[in-house]
Amino acid sequence: MRANEGVVGAIATLAVVGAFVVSLFGLLDLAHLPEKGRVLSWVSAGWIPTGGPDINFGLRFDPLSAVMCLVVTGWAR
Repeated sequence: MRANEGVVGAIATLAVVGAFVVSLFGLLDLAHLPEKGRVLSWVSAGWIPTGGPDINFGLRFDPLSAVMCLVVTGWAR
């Protein structure tokens, strides 16, 4: 079954617009934090359990990440 080209284009466009909106909300969250603590981090799970320091898998969103997300999702071609 082949999908309609217009439907596929609409889904792709909505995905990019959604990512841009999420990036904007992340930037607004960072703007409300103190200047020295402008980092949003989320640790999902332990990746490599060791006897010493644990190595976890997570995400980090800081001002540089915010700019890169906005550039990648908001770049008009």
